[in-house]
Amino acid sequence: MRIVRTGPLTWGQQLFWFYNHTWWTDHPGSRPEMTWQLAVPDGTRVADLGAAAAACAERFEALRTVYTEPGAGRPEQCVLSSYDVPVLSRAEAERTDFGILDRPAVRVVVPRSRGRTDAAELTVNCADLDGFSLATVARLIEARLDPAPGGPAIRYDDQFHNIDWAHLETGRLRGRSERGMRWAEEFRRAVPRNVLLGRGDRERIGGTRQRSAAMVQVVDLLPALTSVAERCGVTVAAVVHATAAIVLSGLAGGGDAHFHTAVANRWRRETRHMVGRVATATVCRVPVDPAHTARQLCRDTQGILLRAYQHSQRDFGACRMNGVRADAEFGGTLVVPAMIEYFGYLGEQADDRPRVLFDDARVEVRDGGIDELRFEVAPLWPGLRIDLVADTAVLPPGPAVDTLHRMVGLLRAVAEDPDRPVADLLRGVPPIGTGDRPGPPVADAAQLGRRIAAHDGVDRAAVFVDDAGPSPVRAHLSGTGVDLTALHEDLMLAAAGNPLLRVPTSYRLVRSAPDRPASEAAWRGCEATGRFRPREDYRRTAADDERIAALVAVFQRWHPGVRCDPSRCYAQAGGEYLLIPSMMVGLRTAGYAGAQPADFIGLASLAAVARKLSRIPGC
Repeated sequence: MRIVRTGPLTWGQQLFWFYNHTWWTDHPGSRPEMTWQLAVPDGTRVADLGAAAAACAERFEALRTVYTEPGAGRPEQCVLSSYDVPVLSRAEAERTDFGILDRPAVRVVVPRSRGRTDAAELTVNCADLDGFSLATVARLIEARLDPAPGGPAIRYDDQFHNIDWAHLETGRLRGRSERGMRWAEEFRRAVPRNVLLGRGDRERIGGTRQRSAAMVQVVDLLPALTSVAERCGVTVAAVVHATAAIVLSGLAGGGDAHFHTAVANRWRRETRHMVGRVATATVCRVPVDPAHTARQLCRDTQGILLRAYQHSQRDFGACRMNGVRADAEFGGTLVVPAMIEYFGYLGEQADDRPRVLFDDARVEVRDGGIDELRFEVAPLWPGLRIDLVADTAVLPPGPAVDTLHRMVGLLRAVAEDPDRPVADLLRGVPPIGTGDRPGPPVADAAQLGRRIAAHDGVDRAAVFVDDAGPSPVRAHLSGTGVDLTALHEDLMLAAAGNPLLRVPTSYRLVRSAPDRPASEAAWRGCEATGRFRPREDYRRTAADDERIAALVAVFQRWHPGVRCDPSRCYAQAGGEYLLIPSMMVGLRTAGYAGAQPADFIGLASLAAVARKLSRIPGC
């Protein structure tokens, strides 16, 4: 394979390059790929299907791109001079690996790879294409097979590719958005740390976390939403986001709605007809004012989305790194409260394929929790499909179905009368639990107490939270032989994967615990045998443990000129998101295993991460 062009990754590509490593793809179903069912004429020759796909690969670099290996420093994309897109049977596709490091991942799958077919699907890697581009390529293939007049116009630009967009992002666009980035960083610090609507212990010691997955497909709702969007002077996506904001505000007992939304940046002239990966995601805060009308909320949401698009020109890792840098000192971590994805490119042509049409919600419970409340909205003209996925600790199956019904009801209400007060719409969404907005005293104290009590040597524990005090999260515990530093590191690791868990800002070990239940004054009245305040007392060094020394050596190798302090998290120590795969490879080369890439994204110190490491046998 001859390489004709190399260059940096777009910020959208960086995320998916990161997630294409075997640390994630070894798990079934975890490969970041997208599939599109192609509408092919009956009796289509498989050879013609391959020729149509090959023509697209010749036109668009994204379909003939490979990537450098994670662990080799900063990633690059390498464009091949040509690539014959394979057309495989399902059996062949299951036997064939399509990693993005050795060859392009695009392929067409048919029931049989010889003769003729009346069904086919196009599969691509998310590092290469976003949803808009996948739809464009699929329609180009379909049009080549059946150039019937009257189909949707296909617009594309075969002179502007991912490498060109990456150069533009790192130059002119990044400089343009510096002011917006400063605003975004301040906003991220202002987002409540526990806006996720869970109340139970999400770790479920001894059990399996599950998630509720509800879906509703509503017939003939899209024309009404299109009409109200035109009357309000906004997009259908803005109406959907505004309605979801009402749902989120209602579930939380009032207040602003915080959510992430997928951003394709297609509003920029350069990328409007580009085939590649330009999508990112950005966090938004929508004030839900009960005194406003739905029309005002839709317009406000439209403006917020547009401003968010301007400030989205940063990769996921850099944003997360900034969040960790800001919050690690204070025992918190950035939370993704909700994710809203509106697949607008699906609504550009009618979905004529056979499907089940219903207004009722269907629900299933799947294994594997999810750390966000996720709305996926697909406009399939004239219907609208909405999927809602949430951890069962956030929304059990019954409430998940109820929430989906309320979402549909609110969409209908906004479409019928956009001048209805938001207060009337909020009445249709009862809050979760007791109705008050979940906050640190409810969400953190019980979980932390149970987690600390399960640590080696701890008999009893109690946690008290007061964000106004000099030590916001105070842990009191009793026991013998308790290593408070090791306990702190264990909690840092746990908090990295649990957005409802905050790390204590002070620990107090007593000889014997007070009677149950006990106030904080009662705990303070007990004789203390040990104290630990992480910000002042935490000074793990490379000399403490050979594993820490190994991790520090790997860090400094990949970050030359940076003096690594293992008492700080990866981001605080100056670690770069795109070098995390290199860190993983470096640790394995040094003979250690046990850490995960997510450990470096979280707020755990490098010393805490080192405690997870163990010697690889034979090294």
